[in-house]
Amino acid sequence: MWRQRREAMLKSLQNCGLQIFCYYSRDRDEVLVKIGASPQKLRDTAARMKYKLQLKNQYLNAYAEYRHDFPGRPERNYKDRRIISHIYKTHTDDDFPDSDSIFKSLDKISIIHRIVTSKDKDCAGINIGKLLHDGELLSYFPLHDANTIAELKMKKLQWFLMPEEFANKIHNYFGDRIGFYFLFMAFYWKWLVPIGLIGLGLQFIDLLVQTPDNITAIPFCILMSIWATCLPFFW
Repeated sequence: MWRQRREAMLKSLQNCGLQIFCYYSRDRDEVLVKIGASPQKLRDTAARMKYKLQLKNQYLNAYAEYRHDFPGRPERNYKDRRIISHIYKTHTDDDFPDSDSIFKSLDKISIIHRIVTSKDKDCAGINIGKLLHDGELLSYFPLHDANTIAELKMKKLQWFLMPEEFANKIHNYFGDRIGFYFLFMAFYWKWLVPIGLIGLGLQFIDLLVQTPDNITAIPFCILMSIWATCLPFFW
């Protein structure tokens, strides 16, 4: 019974235009399914779901709904042709980018997830949550891009300094929440270092002077109040 259901789900994934690759586990008691989508499938689904993609720098890196190029109608001598594919930003350093380079890794994951779970046209409509709850599906997750991960790991100092270019890479790969987290942590520790050094210096002075009333405490508390007020303002 389960084997028939499994074959039906795999067939539905294939019928909606996804690329699937199946592998047995070492003990041959589990089936690992790798799912992908062709560039054309990504474009068609993005246009259907009105997915917003990032535009090029000359368009202020804004986001706009993806639209197909319209070749025009013969009866109008193709005067109504609409070519807009050039406005979308390509996320690659290659001189000749692939046709799917307008999609970030995060975009591809979101669109493929939509194809797998949605009941819209040309989608599989698989209830992932129910399968996980029933134990018929053990896990469901996106694969990492090994090249991108290796590149991010090499730049250890930039995780602390978090320049704009590196922050954009984190955001483009991991998404809003994780990108926001690391951006805030980088900002936070930069503000903690000077106030920590000042506090350490005042503590050292207090140890040398050995005042019973801790004379440096009041000025440091006033400084901390100003620091705590300015922190959210400049963030």
